[in-house]
Amino acid sequence: MVCALLAVVALGAAASAALGSRPPEPRRGGELCGAFEVAYPFGQPAAIRTFDAGWALEHPRRFGANAVIWSWARGGGRCDELRALMVDILRATDELVGLERHGWRVELVQRQRIGGVRFHEVTARRGDAWIVYDRRGAHPRVDPEIIRPGQFIGFPRSDKTCTAGWLLRLRATGQIVGSATGHCADPEFSGGEQADVPERFRRVGGRTVTQPLGPVLQNAYLDEHLPDALAYSLFGVPLAAQQVDHRGGPPYRVVGVLPLPKQRKGRVVCFNGFGIPRSRCGRIVGRDSFLARPVTCVDRRSVDGASGGPVYTKPNRFGEVRAVGEITRRTVFRDRMCFTPIQETMEALGATFPLGSFAPSSPG
Repeated sequence: MVCALLAVVALGAAASAALGSRPPEPRRGGELCGAFEVAYPFGQPAAIRTFDAGWALEHPRRFGANAVIWSWARGGGRCDELRALMVDILRATDELVGLERHGWRVELVQRQRIGGVRFHEVTARRGDAWIVYDRRGAHPRVDPEIIRPGQFIGFPRSDKTCTAGWLLRLRATGQIVGSATGHCADPEFSGGEQADVPERFRRVGGRTVTQPLGPVLQNAYLDEHLPDALAYSLFGVPLAAQQVDHRGGPPYRVVGVLPLPKQRKGRVVCFNGFGIPRSRCGRIVGRDSFLARPVTCVDRRSVDGASGGPVYTKPNRFGEVRAVGEITRRTVFRDRMCFTPIQETMEALGATFPLGSFAPSSPG
């Protein structure tokens, strides 16, 4: 059994604008690595076959479903390093997380169409080195097993269904943890041997599959002067990624945090969670209070079970967002969703906001 995967790296939007017998010249300087196919018979080392980049651009339909049709690199080992990297990336269950696990920061993902064939273009950076490649398929490959903000979680001791919030890094230990609203968990079972252990659940093949995440470590909800927020361990989880699972397509890439001064009235923000099939967006209408805790409200209604879900800026055309907060409550009569700004959650839990993907069972 032979699985054939093909890789090509290109430079920005210039790839689709300058198609012809010759690929466009890299604007950052570097080396054109051409097109190459990675074939790996089962149980054997991968083999790489290279092709002329111009020929590949003129005949994109000649390649398989996982094809990338030309590649470019600057810095590092350039083409030799790129080809070795792409052997792993093309076989990875999650393309962008695979790049991050190799130390590459994904800077940009764009859709391309070459000769009527859909591709996606990835630009990634590691220090002063850059790579760009176009791979067959409208979107990067996604692994549904990875833990992400926006997924559904349940708290067995409180018997509540909520939504996973942002990943955070505890300042004291460097540990990567998950977050949610504090009222989701039973306040009496936070920390220690009796701590509540949230579970992720999802539908697979007509049945519900659950996955224990880790015990609740902190619950700021116990203090009426602190935000409605908690942190739970991800001990035993193989991989987590700071990407928004919104069930409307590929996860949104998180590129930072929206500063508090920009979370002002009239700003459009989006959110999702349990019971919300796709992202909803609305405008910030001002501040309110929830059990004496200040919250920010939006002129769109949430639903039961969405508590803890991520609130973020409206995605740009590259599928990028910035973190804004976490859903705290819904108001039935005013048709509003209210959230706690992520900065207030981080301050209450003593945490920072990391980017990328993590093996969170150990400190970051």
